[in-house]
Amino acid sequence: MESEKSYDFFEFTITPNVSFTVRESGIVLNKTILTPVLSSGNYIATWKYSKDGIISSGMDQVRIKQIRLFTDNCSTRTLAPTQAPTIAPSLAPVATNTPIATRTPVIVKFSIDNYLYGFYLNGAQVRGNNSIEWMETQTIELSLKENDVVAVYGYNTQAQQGVLAEIVDKNTGRVITTTGSHWRCSGNVNLDKGSNFTGYNSPVTYGNNNNNAVWGTRPSISLNAMWIWDISSQREYSYSVCKVQITQEMLLSNRSEPTHTPTPTATQFSRIPSPSPQVSSASVVGFNFVILLFTLLFLMF
Repeated sequence: MESEKSYDFFEFTITPNVSFTVRESGIVLNKTILTPVLSSGNYIATWKYSKDGIISSGMDQVRIKQIRLFTDNCSTRTLAPTQAPTIAPSLAPVATNTPIATRTPVIVKFSIDNYLYGFYLNGAQVRGNNSIEWMETQTIELSLKENDVVAVYGYNTQAQQGVLAEIVDKNTGRVITTTGSHWRCSGNVNLDKGSNFTGYNSPVTYGNNNNNAVWGTRPSISLNAMWIWDISSQREYSYSVCKVQITQEMLLSNRSEPTHTPTPTATQFSRIPSPSPQVSSASVVGFNFVILLFTLLFLMF
């Protein structure tokens, strides 16, 4: 099942003359429910899915794969999926080419300068706007499959702007993707936030999360993640929608990336209009060589 955690629920009950209830919310994959042993008689089994009617998360549905009935002589009867009960009249069945078992539970971690205006999965809003600034890392739990599209809609009110994000496998911690040049951004917030990438372009990048000159290192996000934004919206009071389509390679890749673990510090990074210039590796090598040569000459004299 996939639902908005703590707001949309699946409930299974058996009545009357027995008190048995199972209640679930969020992402639950391949769970088996075992009922208590029932004495002879008539019982009513009820499967129910209830929503709060505000936000939909993930596939927003429950799928019953199989129902097995055991008798007192240990024989069983298995109901085919086509005989499985309807959970709710408004729920559409899971498409046969996208079984829920193939979806990967993930955690999306992101920081936005300045604010989140909306977070979307396949064009459907998962989280609305908030006033959390870039200093705090936000998280959202989802489950993804191949070709899903994740979109972050940001709003900037000051000189510097950017979106920093990573998506990790919830079970293994493996990095699935991070913000970078393969993402696409647009300043036209009325464009499709799902699978249609018309009007979206390669983003401008402001460096990675490894001691960035503007934002420092944001906690719990991969150091290789890049700060990105729509290239035509680099100004105060601008909007940018940045999104990525999940590929099979992302879901199956075994790559791992370093993640920053925050340590207590009194240092605060101040935002500036543009990152400070970086010293090239060639300059560093040349500088070290001069020091070494000076040291040798001093020892000779």
